[in-house]
Amino acid sequence: MKTKRVVLIEAEAPASSIVAKLRSLETMDDCEPHLVYWDRGNSPAAFPLATEIPHERVHRIWQPETRRSGGLLSRLRVVRASRGLLRSLGPWCVQSASLDLLLAAFTAVRPPGGFVYDLRNTRAWMHRWWTRPLIRALLDRTRLVTVTSPRFESHFLRRYGLISPQQRVVCVPNPVERSRFRDYRARTTDGDLVVGYIGTFRGAVAIQSLADAVGQVRRQGVDWRVFFAGVGPELPLVQALCRRYEHVAYDGPFDQSRDLSRLYGQANVIYAIYDDSEDKRIHWPCRMGEAVFARLPIIVATGSFMAELVAEHNLGFAVPLGDSDALAALLLRLAQERSAFCEIAENDCRAEPMFAFEHYEAEFLAAFRALLNQPTCAASG
Repeated sequence: MKTKRVVLIEAEAPASSIVAKLRSLETMDDCEPHLVYWDRGNSPAAFPLATEIPHERVHRIWQPETRRSGGLLSRLRVVRASRGLLRSLGPWCVQSASLDLLLAAFTAVRPPGGFVYDLRNTRAWMHRWWTRPLIRALLDRTRLVTVTSPRFESHFLRRYGLISPQQRVVCVPNPVERSRFRDYRARTTDGDLVVGYIGTFRGAVAIQSLADAVGQVRRQGVDWRVFFAGVGPELPLVQALCRRYEHVAYDGPFDQSRDLSRLYGQANVIYAIYDDSEDKRIHWPCRMGEAVFARLPIIVATGSFMAELVAEHNLGFAVPLGDSDALAALLLRLAQERSAFCEIAENDCRAEPMFAFEHYEAEFLAAFRALLNQPTCAASG
């Protein structure tokens, strides 16, 4: 049986969710997954690479980000390099989570299995009316669209008519592999309590609100602390807060394949409030699944899809974005009513299957199996 190459193109070092998909594709006898990714160098928005697929199938495009022309020059160089790699690999199908790299793939190869668009976030410009014809034209050439939140399909793709009614959409929420928490040890809820912000630092208002709220409860004699772990555009703010407040600490960037259990073991509550963008109102981040696997309450923003999930399964709490008083009141209540930690841990246990990659793996593999079985692909022509 001929081995068929499936190439996943990433505009950054891949998150653990992409690694899970790569490892899953490895289980298919006739599939040879390859990863092409943009290594941005020492960018404050870049996580370390974490993948277990064979080294010869990982293709790094080394291109440090520059501020020249808003980073356009760097991106154009990455587009050119990705086109060259795709031609040399001769893929059966190509997946990209970036529309510009998807367009680059269209101009480089005509894979028999076609193209896959992996929608993991929606930028502000993607919600503008004048960008919809371009997005619609790009997605018309894809054979499959995968999303990490059902709201990406209902509140974005279908709402704006970006895909045809017949277009197949497969939802695989940012998956969590159980193995990441094999060595996890929960932090005790006796004594002082810790809020953890783990992941990409986005939303200055949300980050400042967290530091202010913890400062409020500490002034009332309740010993809460905050630690941050990760990278992102608001890293300078995080570092400034660490210098200003003794109750704020920064753990540094982390390897998502090795460090998750250690980091979640340092927290009693996970904070997952970002900004008020349309994307953050409808997305389903991996933080939710990780908090569930760690049996920890999660704090999310009111009015978001995450808040609906939290309320439906009683996994944590929702507070308004930027309302440090409401957040401080919640932290005070948790310190006084610590039985809530045990109650939410029990709810997490019941909800765990819907956050595990294994829950979605069969449908994910079936979708790619259909692509591998395609003799031709009219959509890519």
